[in-house]
Amino acid sequence: MQAVEVAAVSNSGGWRRLRNVEGMAIYAAKKNEVIELSGVMGNLAANNAREIYKSIAGLNIWESDGAGLQLAIGARGLDPNRTSSFNTRQNGYDISADALGYPESYYTPPTQALERIEIVRGAASLQYGPQFGGLLNFVMKKGPRDKKIAYTTDNTYGAFGFFEQHPQSGRHCGQTQLLHLLPIQAGRRLARQ
Repeated sequence: MQAVEVAAVSNSGGWRRLRNVEGMAIYAAKKNEVIELSGVMGNLAANNAREIYKSIAGLNIWESDGAGLQLAIGARGLDPNRTSSFNTRQNGYDISADALGYPESYYTPPTQALERIEIVRGAASLQYGPQFGGLLNFVMKKGPRDKKIAYTTDNTYGAFGFFEQHPQSGRHCGQTQLLHLLPIQAGRRLARQ
């Protein structure tokens, strides 16, 4: 009898778990998720939070604006207003207005500029701050490693004149990687009858 080799591709919906130890942080047996945006099946240009976070159980998404500028996420019954129950970070640095007083998030990076989103809940999130919801860390894309300079653009067209262009240019200078982003969004509003 001949040997049979079975190959399968797993589609996890674009999410995975953090490793047990990453850098100085310990995530073993803790509630955490990482959304890899390269594997998300959804419209990243529209910054639609429901499409991005749909595979993560226990998150409440509240859409208060149509442009996706302010993210509103709550976890397991916590208030989703401006993601105030989460310690919100970008590349590990706090981007909340007042981290210890009332940590509202007034800014959300564009999803096309992100590489991944890390969500840490439960006891593991205490190493980042006192928020009950946990940690929400936006990890930005990095510049090119194998080229001295690179340029890419993502163009999205939609109904009612929707157009979004997301040009990215990056450089590699020794140990430094630079990435320049300039998202442009335009469109007509729905005409009233």
